[in-house]
Amino acid sequence: MICVAAIKAKTDAGLTEKCNTEYQRVSAAFVPPTHAEDSMSLEMRIALMKDKAAYCQSKYSTKLPRATSRSVDICRKSCVDKRAADTSYPVARREDMVTNCETVYYGVVKKLGK
Repeated sequence: MICVAAIKAKTDAGLTEKCNTEYQRVSAAFVPPTHAEDSMSLEMRIALMKDKAAYCQSKYSTKLPRATSRSVDICRKSCVDKRAADTSYPVARREDMVTNCETVYYGVVKKLGK
């Protein structure tokens, strides 16, 4: 509410300062959500890919909106990529595959919920 008033009264430096203070307080208190995978090893993250693929498979439906259906389909395909567990692939490439699966999975979870 303070910031709305500060926007309306552009010449009031006091309100602007209060708005900036409130913004800094709220920004400092906000901690972005972390995912369990952030503290896991690559092997543990690879092991979870099957569960993510199963979740996306369970959410697959032809009745979903096109954008959501596409996200679910990408999740289904990227999370079953067997190359992620293949040790002959470079570690950086395997991490990219796992990260891609996680990113798409969390996008689907955000759209469709648990």
